[in-house]
Amino acid sequence: MFHFANNFLGKKEDDKDFMGLDRVESIYSGQKECLAHLCDIVYNSGRKMMAKGIFMRNKLKADDFSKITAGTGKSKIAVGKELEELKYEES
Repeated sequence: MFHFANNFLGKKEDDKDFMGLDRVESIYSGQKECLAHLCDIVYNSGRKMMAKGIFMRNKLKADDFSKITAGTGKSKIAVGKELEELKYEES
């Protein structure tokens, strides 16, 4: 997961290893837990609207974040709830 997220978040578009968000999402199509994890990574990189877009396109729910835990074992459901309530602003 981190490899693909890094190819989107950490690379410039002209880098040969760059992967667009649409491609990263398509790899995990239908896998709610993986998509929730991707949302969390994107959200924590400061790109809240992108995370909200992933959340909406894949019809995720806050409960989908309950299986994701931080290094301390704490659930990431709070991130899911914030994304659920966040108003999407198109750019």
